[in-house]
Parts: sequence; structure tokens; C-alpha cells
Amino acid sequence: FSPPAPPPAAAAAPPPAPPASPAPPPHSSSSLTQSCELPSTSLLSDLFHFLRPLSFRRCPLSSFPYLHLLLCLLSCSPHPASAFHPLVPSPHPARLPVLIGARHQYRASVTRRTACNMAFRSQQLRTNTISKVVDTLPSLVLLSCTLLCGQWVWRIVFATLFVFSAPRIFRAPPPDPEYILKHAPPTSCTESSAAKTRAGVSRRQLENAIKEVMERQIRRGSQIGLSVSVYLHGEEVASVCGGMCRTLRGGERWKPVTKDTIFMSYSVCKGVSATALLTCVDRGECEFDQHVTDIWPEFGQGGKEEVSISDAVSHRAGMTGIGLGVVMTHLAAPITGWRRAWEAGLAYIERYRPEWEPGSLASYHYVSFSWIIGGIVERAAKLHIHDVVLSRIAKVLKVEGEMYLGLLPVDKESRTAMLEYPPRPFFQNRPVASFRDLVRWFVAVFETKVFAGIGNSYIWRNLCLPSSNGFFTSYSVAKMYGALANKGSLSDGTTLARSETVDKLVKDCSNTCPNVSEKSKKGPAMRSNGFNPWRNEAIAGPDDGLLLVHSGMGGCLGFGEPSSGLSVAILKNSYESYLFHQESVTPDTVELVQAIRRELRQ
Repeated sequence: FSPPAPPPAAAAAPPPAPPASPAPPPHSSSSLTQSCELPSTSLLSDLFHFLRPLSFRRCPLSSFPYLHLLLCLLSCSPHPASAFHPLVPSPHPARLPVLIGARHQYRASVTRRTACNMAFRSQQLRTNTISKVVDTLPSLVLLSCTLLCGQWVWRIVFATLFVFSAPRIFRAPPPDPEYILKHAPPTSCTESSAAKTRAGVSRRQLENAIKEVMERQIRRGSQIGLSVSVYLHGEEVASVCGGMCRTLRGGERWKPVTKDTIFMSYSVCKGVSATALLTCVDRGECEFDQHVTDIWPEFGQGGKEEVSISDAVSHRAGMTGIGLGVVMTHLAAPITGWRRAWEAGLAYIERYRPEWEPGSLASYHYVSFSWIIGGIVERAAKLHIHDVVLSRIAKVLKVEGEMYLGLLPVDKESRTAMLEYPPRPFFQNRPVASFRDLVRWFVAVFETKVFAGIGNSYIWRNLCLPSSNGFFTSYSVAKMYGALANKGSLSDGTTLARSETVDKLVKDCSNTCPNVSEKSKKGPAMRSNGFNPWRNEAIAGPDDGLLLVHSGMGGCLGFGEPSSGLSVAILKNSYESYLFHQESVTPDTVELVQAIRRELRQ
């Protein structure tokens, strides 16, 4: 028995066809657009969705979408578009002239862009070639002097200078200014978030004024990386960092300058050394008016028995020279140790016979200042001056790890910026009009190469020279001068020295004496007790107030103004020639100081 077969199933009705959309007119403007719509599985559709964000930025024809331009290139190529993808239809014949014109415009824009790139690369090649020639020439001169000089002592000197200048030849030039501004523009680094300071100064307006000047200097190629800090009445009012730097441990890698970046600022550290002496006076360990021999008996050799501490550190002692034996001892410091070099410098000062009667004339003590003030502080405080700075200044101001008189720790080298040759030479806007200008230009290039090499060397950062090899952040220098300009204390109560001690320091500056013969020093020399004894009108305020100041070769600067409570620190890694500008306070530094003063007056 078999069950009956089931009735046949009814055939499924086909789904109703969608209504046909009306066809566009054969020559309407939307016919091409509708005919070019690609499904999501299409290769060109995927390419369109991937490149769509770039369509109006990269495409020279802003009126054409990227897919439209791509189709025009495919359709006008020798191969039909269907050869690339079967779903790409050919454009309407009436649109072919428009598409061909679009392709020609695109090709013309590519040609123009290629020509601009080639011109830029050619200019960059010429600039790099000139830079290499300028870098190589002084080193060749030094090498020739080393080989041709008859005396072995001078051979050693020239060979040492050649060693310091030669590494610059093999280093890559700094980045282009536009690249620097794109990747490391001037940025605010102020810790406080308050819009205005207690004195009513707008932080944003002041920092914008500083940023504008820094950006202008970087764009014209005179600066690479800078850090600027400003204090007013013991309170931080601005801190701006901009540009890029290479660090001592970073090789050829460029990175943005930050608030923690340490700069080698040459003679800016004379002001820090003077502050170390001020702390000794504040603690009663010595007095500015007493004789040096009272605390350092060996100093009295050679007719220096009556030299006062104030005259000794105010560049009035008549001991401007430096012995070749001391130089050789310091060059051997990596082998013999920095302590032996330091003792050799102190012994040299003890035996020194003054060049004039101490206290009667003034002349800048470039390097000998190191052992004069260093020996006085060491005998008074019973501590090395390097340790005095760490314990009595950096620790008190809470800037530990940001302030060193030489002897830079190895772990800080990754934060320390190298000195650089400016990307656009400092003499570019000053044409050579005479043979004297040509000699001056060559000497300036020689100076820049040698002193940038010295400042970056391993020997330099492992010595202690309180006159020359200071390593600081701009924040630490401005904070120190901010306390001095505010009667020895910051607005938060941190005290660096008593107000009576600072008043005595300021009062002593009224005592002046004539200069020896230095044309660059304008006006009489003040009894500055370690700070710069010569007034610089370019950075002075309108009220002719006293500046506790010291600048350094290369363009760095730090100062405090007790009459207004203002302190400024400007540190940079672009070395600007002292011999070319005839002043360590260079035009770029003056421009920044004047911008700060102008904004504060408003």
C-alpha cells in the first residue's frame, strides 16, 4: 500500500520588477556623473573612497572630484577604461574635449610643481655647497698652520683648534626654517594657568609677542632653537620655547626645544658665579670690601696684597691673561682629572703679577675670572664653587638638574643642546664692502666654528670654569635673576639672599672707574661684584635702572633689573659671532628684550 502522491506545489511567483527610472537626456550635464557611478566592489570605487579626503587638497582642479579626474585620465589614455575594469563605461563623446582639457591642466600643474621642486632642491644644494666650503676653509688654515709652524708649542695650539673645528665639516646642516616652524613652532611653557599675573600682566599677550619675534628669527634663518623665560616681581610671567636642537647624546637626530632643554651659554655663568659669591656674603663668610688675602693668603704673591674681593671680581685686578701651561693642563684633564686642572688654575692666579695697579682700571677678565672668583668662594664657603651653586642656588630655587658650572652629569647630556652654525649665515644681510670686511667675515667664521666645537666637546663639559662653561635652562637663570630683582626673594617666599645684601650689591655699582683700552666697552666700569660692569643701552630700560646682567658669547643673556623687578633669560643653540657683531648681546637678543619691554609697558 502506498500513500497518494501530494498535489504539485504552486510555482513561486516572480517578484515584481522595480519601476524603471526615466533615462536622462542624452546630452544633459548629469549623464556623465550617472554613467560613472561604480558599485562598492569596484576597484576604482574603493580607490575613490580611499583617496576622497585628499581630493580637494592634492587635486589641482578643485572643481573636479578625484574620481572624476581619474576617469578622465583613464578614458583619454590609449587604452579604453574598460581595459582596466569592465564596469567603467566610456564617457559620452560630447564630454571628451572637456576631459582632455582637464587632463592637460592636470599635467601642466604637475609640471609646474616638479619645476618648483627642482628649483628648491637646486637652491638647497647651492646653500649646502657654500656651507661646506665655509666649514672647510678655516679647518684647512688651521691644519696648514699646524704643519708649517716651527715651534712645537704653537703646533699643539693649532692642532687643538683644528680638532675642535673639524667635526663641523662632517655634520649635516640644520633643517630648513620652514621645516623647523612646522614641526617645532614657538610654544608656551608657563606652569601657571592664570590668565593674568599678580601685577596685572596678560600672560597670553606677552607670550604671543615673544612667539612672534622667535618665529620671525627662525624663519629668516638666524636662529634654530631658543628658550625664553621672564619673571616680574618674583613671579613667572612668560616661558616660551621654539625651534629644534641636537643633543650631546642624540647624534644627528633633531628634536623640539622644551623647557627642560639645557644650553651651554658661555659667560652667562659669570652671573651665576657672582650669585654664588653673594650667598657667601649673605652668610657672613666674607665681605665685598675685605682683602682677598684675609681668606686666601696665597693670593698676595706678586704685589696683590691690597686687592679687595670687590675689585678682584669686578674685572679691576689686572689679571686678564691666561698661561699656556694652564691651557695644556686643562686639555689633559680627561687623563689627569678636572681637579688637577682646577688646582693649576688657582696656582696660576696666586703667582700672577698684575698688569696695572688693581682697582685703578678695568678690563674684561675672560677666563682668569674662573679661578679668581672660584678661589675666593672656595676659601670662604669651604666648598667648591660648583657645589655652592648646587646647594645654595639650584636646591633653594628648586631647579636641581638644571644648573651646572661645568662637570655636566652624563645623564643630562641627552637634554643638553649642541651649539650649531646658523642655517643662514650671519653675514648674509651684510655685504662685504672692503678688504677689512672680508677679513672680519673670515675671522667670524673661524670663531663660530672653533667655539661651537669647543662648547660641544667632551673635554669642555667635564671641566669646571666658572667664567665660561655654564650649563643651564632658561627657566633656572630667569628664576635666579627674578629673586635678585625682587630684593632677594620670589613671590612664593623662596629666599636666595637677604634684602640688605642685595641692596649693598646694588649700591656698590655706583662706584666706577675708567677702562684700559677696550673700544667695545662704552662708559665707565661699575663695581659690579661679579656681574657685568659695563652698561648696555640696547637692553636697558627707559628709566636707566641698574641691570644685574651677564651675557655670553653666541648671543645668550640673563639679567635682573631691581628697579622694575624684571628678569629675563634668553638661551639659544645658534652661535652668533662675537667678533662680527662686536658684542655678545646680538641683534636677535636685543630684538627679544625690546619686544618684552614694549609689551610690559602696554
